[in-house]
Amino acid sequence: MKHIYIHYPFCLAKCPYCDFNSYAKETLTQDMWIDGILKEWCHHGAPQNPDTIFFGGGTPSLLSPHNIEKILNHLQPHFLTEITLEANPTTFETKKFQDFHHAGINRLSLGVQALNEKGLKNLGREHHVKETLHAMTQARSIFSNLSFDLIYGRSYHTTDEWREELNMALSINPDHLSLYQLTIEEGTLFEKKFKNHQLPMPDLDVQADFFELTINYMERFGYDMYEISNYAKKDHESQHNLAYWRYKDYLGLGPGAHSRLDGRAIMRIKNPKQWYNQLLSQDDITSLSSLEQQMERLLMGMRLTKEGVSIHDVQNVVHMDKISDLKNQGFLLNCEDRLIVSQKGRIFLNYILQMIIV
Repeated sequence: MKHIYIHYPFCLAKCPYCDFNSYAKETLTQDMWIDGILKEWCHHGAPQNPDTIFFGGGTPSLLSPHNIEKILNHLQPHFLTEITLEANPTTFETKKFQDFHHAGINRLSLGVQALNEKGLKNLGREHHVKETLHAMTQARSIFSNLSFDLIYGRSYHTTDEWREELNMALSINPDHLSLYQLTIEEGTLFEKKFKNHQLPMPDLDVQADFFELTINYMERFGYDMYEISNYAKKDHESQHNLAYWRYKDYLGLGPGAHSRLDGRAIMRIKNPKQWYNQLLSQDDITSLSSLEQQMERLLMGMRLTKEGVSIHDVQNVVHMDKISDLKNQGFLLNCEDRLIVSQKGRIFLNYILQMIIV
């Protein structure tokens, strides 16, 4: 198995926009969580020497560096393995950055989310701008592969504010940025507030302004948009996430983790305590039909702005005549054997997918 995702489900607080499988209250000790992770890993043949390992969450940087190292000692990554850890820019986590690096983490993904006090407060974040900039600077001095996450199109957010936030982030010289439009996810506090008209959101024209500004700004500073929401310097694309978008097999470990293995979709039990008490006995395993696999491949691959997806690999789930129309309209590049959104089409990706899916 070349790609392994490891889910740590606990956070200091639950963010109001987040629909990930995460919990503010720890119901497992770190030792119990590690025990469960390694049992799952052994169940799947104890695959070693993976090409990518991704510690996600939740907030996996709440783990002790010693426990990260303990897991990596079992997985035995090779010297080129991309090993990512998600972290938040709180003082508590920043103090551990050097120890995480010594434990084997070689890529840090820092959940910045916003770089003004109003934005951080609206997103329910636990850190402040000064603390965040300190964490970003510290991370830059330690990790040779550094990524920041930022969210735009927030309530009362302006393009001028977003331009200033991008300037601040780029001044730290990260290797990679994930820049997301805020979306209202089902089951979140933001969804409840939005339905109650307590959370104003920018209209479609303003969203388009944010998107265009982001693309132009990142290209100006030498970052390539290789996926709809992701930008990287040369040779610093997230290899782990590319595996998802290229529809490669991957193994997910931990509460609520997903796997794609040999045409099967596997989802672990979400509740951490139930996951631990019923390890491997209650996994949701679905065999995916050829059409279902083609559909997933299409939805993932079309997000890749440079390579898209092979038409041959998705030919049974797309309308070929609609593809010709979209090429003529300039929404798709005029490639014979691949579906690739054009620069004009990037902002209309959802519309393009609706048009071409059978």
